[in-house]
Amino acid sequence: MGFCRALVTGFDWYRGTGYMIYHPNPSGIIAERLNNEVIGNCRVKGLKLSVDFAVIQLLEEVLEKYKPHVALGLGLSPRTTKPLVELVAVNYKYRVVGEKRVFESIDSSKDLIVPIQAEYEQLIKYLWSKGFDIAPSNSLGLYLCNAVAYTLYKYAKNTGSRAVFIHIPPTGDLQFRISVDRWNTWSAELIAAMAREIISYLSQRLEADTVT
Repeated sequence: MGFCRALVTGFDWYRGTGYMIYHPNPSGIIAERLNNEVIGNCRVKGLKLSVDFAVIQLLEEVLEKYKPHVALGLGLSPRTTKPLVELVAVNYKYRVVGEKRVFESIDSSKDLIVPIQAEYEQLIKYLWSKGFDIAPSNSLGLYLCNAVAYTLYKYAKNTGSRAVFIHIPPTGDLQFRISVDRWNTWSAELIAAMAREIISYLSQRLEADTVT
């Protein structure tokens, strides 16, 4: 396969329900931190996305132009205490705009779901062997994390590349503010290290499949 391209996405800060503000968002911080890094034989493009469904069009344009061999999506899950590898994305989105509820498909595809585009059992066990306390999950929901995961998984399925989406716990100052009853030992640095291992692993598996 030679030199490969990797895409890492994360999100900017956002306002939750009530007065809760999720700032800084570690997923966006990590995406920016990994931008332009070379991991194994992969050069990384880091992309921080606004928390708005309009970014799906931007993401599709980036995928079309950059054509990554490996894609890793990161999203904040405020109540988790460990990273969650999301196994399935759904072709639907749900949101409330004022008093209006919107429930519609992400695209015109007839596929209701698209599974993770990676050898997930082996990936999870590999990360365990490296000391990363992660878990499999099917809790993407129907908001923006699901839409990004669906877009990445669909792209990888259509191009023969690899794509993984991971929900990550809050870190640093954000954890101190919001995690009253759920504490975790993760830092942005540790999650970034995990992301590097994922990119390296997926690119090696992709290259091995290409050779065989």
